[in-house]
Amino acid sequence: MNVFQRLNSSLFIACFALLIMSCNDPSIVGSGLLDDDLVQVEFTDTFSIVATTITGVDSILTYSDIQVTNDVFIGEIDDQYFGTQTFDGFFLPGLGATNPSYYDYDNEAFPTVDSVVLILNIDTSLYFGDKDVLHDVDVFLLEEEPDFDGEYYSNQDFATDATPIGENVDFKVDFEDYQFIFDGDTTETAASIRLKLDNSLGEMIVMDTFAAASDTLFRDLVPGFKIVNRPDATGVISLDLETKTLLDRGNKLFVFYTDTISKFYSYPLGGVRHLYNEKDRTGSALEEALSTPSIGDSLLLIQGYGGADIKLEFPTARFEALGNVLLKKAEIEMTVASLPGDDEFDNPMRIIYIDSEDPDDGEREIVIDLVNASNASAITSGFGGTVQEERDENDELVRRFYTFNVTAYFQQLLKEGSDETGVLYLEAASPELIIGRSVIYGAGHSTYPMKLKFTYSIPN
Repeated sequence: MNVFQRLNSSLFIACFALLIMSCNDPSIVGSGLLDDDLVQVEFTDTFSIVATTITGVDSILTYSDIQVTNDVFIGEIDDQYFGTQTFDGFFLPGLGATNPSYYDYDNEAFPTVDSVVLILNIDTSLYFGDKDVLHDVDVFLLEEEPDFDGEYYSNQDFATDATPIGENVDFKVDFEDYQFIFDGDTTETAASIRLKLDNSLGEMIVMDTFAAASDTLFRDLVPGFKIVNRPDATGVISLDLETKTLLDRGNKLFVFYTDTISKFYSYPLGGVRHLYNEKDRTGSALEEALSTPSIGDSLLLIQGYGGADIKLEFPTARFEALGNVLLKKAEIEMTVASLPGDDEFDNPMRIIYIDSEDPDDGEREIVIDLVNASNASAITSGFGGTVQEERDENDELVRRFYTFNVTAYFQQLLKEGSDETGVLYLEAASPELIIGRSVIYGAGHSTYPMKLKFTYSIPN
């Protein structure tokens, strides 16, 4: 219901017509710009919303010469509503602070390789799926080194050797700190996964004396690794591949060997970190929603990592006709859908961003309300996007919902006197770090419809 339908008295219409023909000063629009005694009455009303699920960003920048993504996902999502997604990781080892020296010139012999182990730190806060899932990880050697000066997106894969160089099968992720023990000494590192690689890799490394001379020569021999994780159910591990200090045992490739005594050399990870993401929406609710926009009247789907966004249009909010209405608050409210068989994913995304559409070129730009809230370090309180809960008198959960403060956006439209349909886009915050998703009730839902609510005043 819009303001014309709800407020239909002849007195209001006459006053409203007079307002349209009177003051056009843009400063009249906004909260708190007039004293209370100058305001005739305050109204609250809702506008209709046309909402559709749209495809997210095709690919996300994972690496460039000025951007290095330390969090790299590996794993698989199998979701009846959103389809399947796979995530494969790529990273490069390099020489440590001192170059290794394996060859024993006195005895003219190479050492014996005892084992080769890859230790990768994980970001436990970004794990997605059931923590009891069994993971099945393979490590492959790249055919050639990625370009340090290159630019890579999430839809780019790299060629590897056909046979994995190592694996870890049917293991559960250990979310506790890890104790590294060697030759009686114990050091502790962050939560991690440990992967035993073939000794043949270590033998190739220690027997190539040129590879010990520089990073460039070492990466000619070992161009990098691809890590593939195919769990037995939905489970995505976030590797925290930030370069560590010399003493930290995480994010390093270890070659354990014996000449006269047991030793090891650690190759730290550095350079290019990359993630390859592949989506298959076949047979999913998301595929149907993308092909049939009218579904958005009942259900909307939004997913991180470029999976899906939501487009909002407000066709009845014709701002030129509203004249000098004093808009005090504009808020969008939407309820998280409760769906059968969706218990595994009963964890909607915490933050959603809103973009507006530039009327000049149609490009998206961050909505002004989010910019203002970010500048004030108050995104949750000043803008919203955090999942909230409504509970009954017995503290039983009634629903989960989002609210978004978009007052400044609509105030700006009022100032400009635009008669164009307002357009906003919902998308995951930091989509390169969020692979979660949410299902939202549309504007036509019988109990919890999505709505745009205006609180406004008519000045005397």
